[in-house]
Amino acid sequence: MIARRSVYQKVYHRMDRCFVHSSSFGRNNLGMAVGLATLHVLDQEKLVERSAVQGQKLMDAITALKPKHEFLKEARGKGCMIGIEFHEPKSFGLKMAWKAVHAANDGLFAQMIVMPLLQKHRIITQVSGNHGDVIRVLPPFIITDEDIAYFVNSLDDVLTDCQNPLGPMWKLGANLVRAALANKSGKSTPDETTKTN
Repeated sequence: MIARRSVYQKVYHRMDRCFVHSSSFGRNNLGMAVGLATLHVLDQEKLVERSAVQGQKLMDAITALKPKHEFLKEARGKGCMIGIEFHEPKSFGLKMAWKAVHAANDGLFAQMIVMPLLQKHRIITQVSGNHGDVIRVLPPFIITDEDIAYFVNSLDDVLTDCQNPLGPMWKLGANLVRAALANKSGKSTPDETTKTN
C-alpha cells in the first residue's frame, strides 16, 4: 500500500483505527526501497522488452522441434510466459500409447514431460491447471540464449524418449496409469507404496 503521509495519518490517527487496513509490509522503508529499486532495474535494463524478445526466441526454438516430434503441437505465450501444447500423434504405436495414457487420466502425458525435465535436466515446469496436454514454462526475464538452448535441448531429449513406446518415458507413464487407476478404485499399487521417486 502506498499513501501520502497526510492520508495515512487521517486513516490511522487513533489506536482503534489500526485495523482499517493491515499489511505485513506496511510502513516498511526497506521494503519500499527494494520495490523502487526493482522498478528502476526493470525500467533501466528494459527487462520487460527483453522478456518479449527472449520469449519469442524460446517459442521459435520449441516450434522448430515440431517436425522431429509428433507429440508437439505448438508453443505459444507472451513474453516469458509460455505454454507448450501436445497432441495425439499420427503413427499407430504412439497413438495407441497416447490413448492408453489419456484413458487413465487427462494430465498424465504432460506429467511424463514435466517429471523427466526436472529429474534428468533440473528444469522446473508445470502441468497447466486447465488443460491436461499443456505444460507451462516460466523462465525469468534474464534468461540467456544459452539457457534457451539448454531448455530446448532438454525438451528435445525428453520428447525423443517419448517416441520409444517401450522406453523409459512409457514405463513412467505405465506407472502413472497404474497409480491413477488404483486411485480411482481406492487401491494402492506396489509402486506407490515402495517408491518415492
